[in-house]
Amino acid sequence: MKSRRFQLTPEAQQDIREAWRLVRRRDGKERADALKNRILGFIVSLNELAEIGTRHEEFRPGFRSSGVPGLRTVSVFFVVSSDMVTVVGVSYLDRNVLDRLEERESYEAWFNREANRAIAKADAGGPFVPHDEVMARSKSRIKADRKG
Repeated sequence: MKSRRFQLTPEAQQDIREAWRLVRRRDGKERADALKNRILGFIVSLNELAEIGTRHEEFRPGFRSSGVPGLRTVSVFFVVSSDMVTVVGVSYLDRNVLDRLEERESYEAWFNREANRAIAKADAGGPFVPHDEVMARSKSRIKADRKG
């Protein structure tokens, strides 16, 4: 098993705080602390168990999710690289983290990912779209955006 460093994004930290607050209001501080400790314990274990969970390569390379053992209502979303596990979101009570992750992603990150994906397809002999067609599609999208 390879050991990796791990980090939590500010958004993931906020997700954990929100879950803690919700449980504290409903069930008290002791239960909220137990929830937080279980989540953080699982996250720390990802440095050696990063290959667990469900892959979501359609979002980004190395992206995975996993439920937290013993907590049916918590899922952790993380990105695995060769030496790092980055926790990008924690879902509690079915909050839709995937939609928020797409919103969190910067335009630059999206552009770079899409450009790299297109280059890889072209290098693999995939479908090639001529420049004129790209420009025509772009103009039609701009017109549609202005109307809508």
